[in-house]
Amino acid sequence: MIHNFDYIYLLGIGGAALTPIAKWYLWQGKKVFGYDRSPSENTKNLESLGVKISYKDEIDSIPEKILISKEKVLIIYTPSLGNNDPSSCKIFFHLSSFNFLFIKRSDFFLSLTKKHFTVACAGTHGKTSTTALLSHIAMKSSLKVVCFIGGKLKSYNDNFLYNCSPKDNYVIIVEADEYDRFFLSLHYDLAMVTTSDADHLDYYKSEKNFKEAFINFICFKKKQKKIFLHQNVYDDFEKELSDKKNIFTYSLSDKSDVYTKNIIKKNEEYQFDYVGLKKEIFTIKTIFPGTHQINNILGVASIALEMGISSNIIYESINSFPGVNRRFNIIYKSYRYIFIDDFAHHPREINSLIDAVKDLYGDKKIFIIFQPHMYSRTKSFLSDFADSLAKSDAILLLDVYAAREKKIEGGTSLDLYHKISIPDKFYKRSVSETLKYLDKKNHLEIILTVGAGDIFSKISEEIISYLKRV
Repeated sequence: MIHNFDYIYLLGIGGAALTPIAKWYLWQGKKVFGYDRSPSENTKNLESLGVKISYKDEIDSIPEKILISKEKVLIIYTPSLGNNDPSSCKIFFHLSSFNFLFIKRSDFFLSLTKKHFTVACAGTHGKTSTTALLSHIAMKSSLKVVCFIGGKLKSYNDNFLYNCSPKDNYVIIVEADEYDRFFLSLHYDLAMVTTSDADHLDYYKSEKNFKEAFINFICFKKKQKKIFLHQNVYDDFEKELSDKKNIFTYSLSDKSDVYTKNIIKKNEEYQFDYVGLKKEIFTIKTIFPGTHQINNILGVASIALEMGISSNIIYESINSFPGVNRRFNIIYKSYRYIFIDDFAHHPREINSLIDAVKDLYGDKKIFIIFQPHMYSRTKSFLSDFADSLAKSDAILLLDVYAAREKKIEGGTSLDLYHKISIPDKFYKRSVSETLKYLDKKNHLEIILTVGAGDIFSKISEEIISYLKRV
């Protein structure tokens, strides 16, 4: 079904979910058009590839080709369109009165994954990093793969990767996002789940609903499929997992099916032995800090072995993995200061980030500039955010990045500010003035920009400029 159209019109084309779908259709030789609220790095990249994109939610911005070729047009939209109400988008509302076929990304992937062997990487945290690492390993192997990732790999500068032609029988690697229950549309053959902490409660409405979605994903029935769960995920759901034959666990502990031995940290590098299902052992080295990254590597290596990739390729690929944009990116480093940017936008992710920084850099002072992502998430985890941020030495809060939401009482940055217990906390203060103040107090050694919004593009140049002057 998804192949039978000449023209593809994507509403919300600049988002991390729809951008790789747009590129898949370009790869298939289709004519691609799009709408988004504003230009971004993703839309600029798509435009350089020949995609026509409009940024006005007006009927007259709909491409003429779309209007005159209804039977040849497929419209794909993001459920977050129009602040979670697609019908409030004028373009969507107008086109829905005609005989167009509208689908969401879940419909696209339902069709695609029924046709191809599929590997899915899921989890509240770590799914982009694991999808990216697995994709990098697979691209270095002899497998023919097509990869859909939620973030750009640095050296590839892309989140849609392939090493084959559209006519080949290729393997799909996909980031299995839980938002909108998208991951339940995937007919996967292999999968992993990194974490299952509640999130997206604006959509799920309750933690119970969120957990049920993960259980349904884990228990998806397909002959001979295998799924690897972090031990914590398995422990959370053990009572609900009646069929355990296809479920395997991984962790740093030998109580899991896959585990580590001989973890060694030397300077900024980790080395450890991977012990697999058949008790095969091989050594892995990585420069990515934090035990959460070692856990991610365990899951990815297990999946790669199941895909038939050799341990040598896995070892070499992990060593050469370039990382993902906005995931522990060291932006600037001098003898006095280190500036790191990270996508963390959930309390557990912030905890893992700070733990990794402390593991790598010891007792250096940590200053976090945090932009909360969405009012509903901030309100749902207000105390948890306050506790995780208080593990730093100083904190500057920017206003909430609203994304698809309107302001919610009790979920603002000011609400969070009042909850944080450390004395050196600031709200809506000038970045440069805050840096200068903390420098005078000897509280400035490591600067972290943290959040899933536009924080990095907004203030990174100002931070770098300050650090180069002092």
